[in-house]
Amino acid sequence: MRQKLQAGATLEFLTPAELKGELHDSLGHQMDALVRRELRGIDYLAISGNADGADTVTINEQESGYTWSVKTVGAQLAAAGVLSIYRGSSTTAPPLGTTTALSNGSNFDAVYKWSSNQIVIKDQSNLTLYSASGINAYIIMVEQVPTEMQGKL
Repeated sequence: MRQKLQAGATLEFLTPAELKGELHDSLGHQMDALVRRELRGIDYLAISGNADGADTVTINEQESGYTWSVKTVGAQLAAAGVLSIYRGSSTTAPPLGTTTALSNGSNFDAVYKWSSNQIVIKDQSNLTLYSASGINAYIIMVEQVPTEMQGKL
């Protein structure tokens, strides 16, 4: 709606229909984006693969800008033995955890679990699994958040 002023100027006002239309759409999109940013957060990921009997497996599937809270690491070993889990790609530092594989028929399964936020890795860090017995397959389960939302872990 336009209102002509005595000085020759024109003043524009939004009509009720325009308020419902243009302004509502504009504000609605901003609110949608705000809500999306707030709800964006934790993804639960399971990453698995075959190791074909290798004694060392390095897992680097973390995207840049994300932080992981590692919850579970499991592996099927080629024979009875111990699974060691390391931060990074080196096995010379003390491991984050070790577990002995249990016989499961003809398989040897090793599983290690952590409670919340004991193992937090970010910035495309690696996890390395090692077993002198050989690793046939592995799985890791993590909570992932964008690094700026690390407090949500």
